[in-house]
Amino acid sequence: MSTSGPRLPERSFLDHMAPLWALFFYSTQLLGLFDVAFRSAFGLLSWRGWTAFGLSVISAVLFQWLFARHFARDPAPWPMSPGAAWLYFGGQSLLLLLMLLLSRGFVGVGFALLGQIMACLPPRRWPLPMAVVILLVAFGLDAFDGPPAQVGDVMALLGLGFTFGSFIVIGLLIHQLFTQRYRLLQLVEELREAKTAVEKAAAEREELAVLRERTRLAREMHDSIGHALVLVNVKLEAAERLYARDKERGDAELEATRALVRETMTGLRSSLASLRAPVGEAEPLSEAIGRLAEAIGARGGPQVEVAIPAEQPAPGLTTAEALRKIAREALANIERHAGAAHAWVELARDGDDWLLRVSDDGRGMRPTDLRKPGHFGVVGMREHAASAGGTLTIGPRPGGGTLVEARVPERGSDSVTG
Repeated sequence: MSTSGPRLPERSFLDHMAPLWALFFYSTQLLGLFDVAFRSAFGLLSWRGWTAFGLSVISAVLFQWLFARHFARDPAPWPMSPGAAWLYFGGQSLLLLLMLLLSRGFVGVGFALLGQIMACLPPRRWPLPMAVVILLVAFGLDAFDGPPAQVGDVMALLGLGFTFGSFIVIGLLIHQLFTQRYRLLQLVEELREAKTAVEKAAAEREELAVLRERTRLAREMHDSIGHALVLVNVKLEAAERLYARDKERGDAELEATRALVRETMTGLRSSLASLRAPVGEAEPLSEAIGRLAEAIGARGGPQVEVAIPAEQPAPGLTTAEALRKIAREALANIERHAGAAHAWVELARDGDDWLLRVSDDGRGMRPTDLRKPGHFGVVGMREHAASAGGTLTIGPRPGGGTLVEARVPERGSDSVTG
């Protein structure tokens, strides 16, 4: 059977029912023609025989056109539409009546029609066509011949009613099994579509993450390397002028320019190392933050204290990568702009979230500073937090300085140890 909407890609056993239905239906037709040919006085070559054969052909064409299509070639909607049901079962009932008038051997066609009614229609639409076919079958079985008051006739009618009742009960059970199996196949298809949608969304998220990282890198290079190159050009021009008047001041300016170039190269190496390290192969978060703190202290920057409890479990890969990048950006901003002597990094589990706090005792940041152009580091931190489903807030630290607080949810499916 098929239904309106997408057709299931696999062919279930219901798709192979057409040959079985055809075998059952055509067998009853052949039994009727056999009765006309060999058990009646007319023979198949008489006008009654040709009429019976012609009615069988018309019935077969109707079967192939409106019934078999629901199980084989044509993905027509299931159940059969009311219009098609009226045409098919009405036409087959009329043909059955005519064939029964020619030979009672066609009574088996009625049983085939009863099975088709159960297969192509929902139970609420069974009564009318089944009542008509049952009356025709009863007529074909001579249930209406003879005086009705005789005990034998009454028992025959009761037996016939029991037979039809049993047939209907079995049909209901088979219909329920077919329906349940079809619903399971639909559920499998829905799950397959959902899996495809999830995979597509994951690929889109990965592509979006790559684009965000490229944007962050462009902003970082503009903010650090671009500004540094402009400053180097200015300092070289100043050194060139100073050499004409004061060689010592010119040498000092050149040395300051070299220091600026070295600092810019250090920042560039840090950015490249961050991009080169795959998420799944990155060092543990506590070690990565500790290494950043040591590097800042070695360059003469503020002293960074790291407080990460060793007994707490490590965050998952996605969460850890976002927290690492946020900590790196925050510490870089402290080193470049805060003028701080000390900085603190704290990481702790807060319910289902990870809470990262990076603070300093520097000059602080006013709310209006965040609205000024050029704060690409702040934009990058917000993007990293958002990409992991978290949030970022920046405000004053009690006692002076700035406090950066990132709250990022744990991703249970990608947790690591370390």
